[in-house]
Amino acid sequence: MIEKITTGEYLVGYFISGIVLFPKLDDPARAKLLGWAYPADGTPIVLRGMAVSKGATNVNAAKLMLDYILSHDGQVGFGKGGLTPYRPDVQANEVPRATYDGIVKQLGGENKAVLVEYDQDMVTNGQSLQARWKKAFGM
Repeated sequence: MIEKITTGEYLVGYFISGIVLFPKLDDPARAKLLGWAYPADGTPIVLRGMAVSKGATNVNAAKLMLDYILSHDGQVGFGKGGLTPYRPDVQANEVPRATYDGIVKQLGGENKAVLVEYDQDMVTNGQSLQARWKKAFGM
């Protein structure tokens, strides 16, 4: 989608993941063409889920990995990898892009951050949602 916007094939893009978009903004010419900004009336922030599956062969190793991911060092690593660290103790100078607190500050308050969480109804009725989606888009 980003390539098609920068070549003029598309005029606009919605819901482009930050991990895909932000590295492209390092190119000043591309950044000027994209004209990207956080929506001022409410910026959706999609949460990423993590879990240890019931059938995991090494539950303790998986739990240690989750502990690391949630730690300060793990969040800095995620930030360096292109995701948004959520911990308040991760400072802007530790990561190449925004932290959750940095986004909230730029937006002018937490009320402008719209957290997109997992909806149990989508899990329970996922097949119905997929059928409606496919019908709406002629798939």
